[in-house]
Amino acid sequence: KILTMISYHFLDAPSTLPYILTDKKLPYLHMPITSSAKKAAKQNIKQRIKNFAQKSTLKKAIKDAKKLLSEGKAEVVKGQLPKLYQLIDKAVKRNIFHKNNAAHKKSTLAKAVGSAEKKS
Repeated sequence: KILTMISYHFLDAPSTLPYILTDKKLPYLHMPITSSAKKAAKQNIKQRIKNFAQKSTLKKAIKDAKKLLSEGKAEVVKGQLPKLYQLIDKAVKRNIFHKNNAAHKKSTLAKAVGSAEKKS
C-alpha cells in the first residue's frame, strides 16, 4: 500500500516485494541517495525477510506444540522440547528475540508440558 508510492528502482524486482514490507514498519521512509545507502536498504529488506521467516517458523512450531498439548499428547511434546528450545535459542542468537523473551517462551512451554502430564 505505502510501498506503491515509493520508487524501488534499485531492487530489480519491484513487483515481487513480499507482503511483510507493506505494513507501517518500512525499512526506511526515504529513497536512498548514496550507493552505500542503497546497499544498506537492500540488506535491510533481505534481513527483514529472513527474520520474518524464522520468527514465523518458531511461532508455528510453538502453536503446533500447544495444539498437541490440548489434544493430550504431552509425551510427544516433551520429546520435541529440545528442538523447540533449539529454535528459540537460535532466534536469540540472531537477535530476533530478546533473551528474556526466549526464557519466558521456554518456561511457558515447560510449564504447559508439566501441567498436561499431570492431567494425563
